[in-house]
Amino acid sequence: MTTMFDAALSWLALGAGLLPCQPASKRLVAGFGPHMQHITTADGARAWFAERRCNLALVCGQGFTVLDFDNAELYSVWAAGNPEAAATYTEQTRRGAHVFFTGSGRIADIPEGAEVKQAGGVVLLAPSTVGGFVYHHVKLGAVIRPLKVVFSLLSESMEPARAVVKRAAVGGDTLSRVKSAWNTLELAQSVTVLRASTGGRWYHGRCPLADHGANHDGRLPFWVDVERGLWGCYACGVRGDVVNLYAALHGLTVDQAIRAMAARV
Repeated sequence: MTTMFDAALSWLALGAGLLPCQPASKRLVAGFGPHMQHITTADGARAWFAERRCNLALVCGQGFTVLDFDNAELYSVWAAGNPEAAATYTEQTRRGAHVFFTGSGRIADIPEGAEVKQAGGVVLLAPSTVGGFVYHHVKLGAVIRPLKVVFSLLSESMEPARAVVKRAAVGGDTLSRVKSAWNTLELAQSVTVLRASTGGRWYHGRCPLADHGANHDGRLPFWVDVERGLWGCYACGVRGDVVNLYAALHGLTVDQAIRAMAARV
């Protein structure tokens, strides 16, 4: 069985930034974080993962994107329908799976039951242990494949999104009707506390998608621009309009979100 130290050295060879978590826990060791101190040397890895026997975590967004499935059944459904993507290096977690890719990009059609971990994200790595479960490889010998397809999160900015809107429209411009009835700020305020900046155009708060709080300089990462009706998160590296926010909050595709929002107008 691969030791924690051996696993850490393998990730360091790939250029990864690593973080120590408390033994048998997901709780980061004080002083370490995605925007704080990382482990980048073999000596550091030895100190934390061999001597202190800490759990091992990866800093996402520094050359790595991870799909974090919180449900094993949903991962299995996605893997069966996406065999090429699912052939990438994957680890089984206590409740689901971590699917690893190199590179980064905005993903509009996030798989059901999955969260995209990029800038600011952290995932636990094998052979970490939580609740008696040991994280492990799904398929030995699998390599981390590149994230080839980059999508826009804006529902009206790219051609694939416009095609979806056209298919969803029944008896008029469904997207325009939805966006005139739904308010980005109000939707955001229903799931997180936001503070208005001077002038009232910008609002900031904790990210409702990944519970990102203030970074090391005290800046809250989640923002809403009421003038343009847009939102984003500096930590997640994502942004969008009211449709995208609804989709992200409910685990829907853009097409599904438009239909669901239209049904409530």
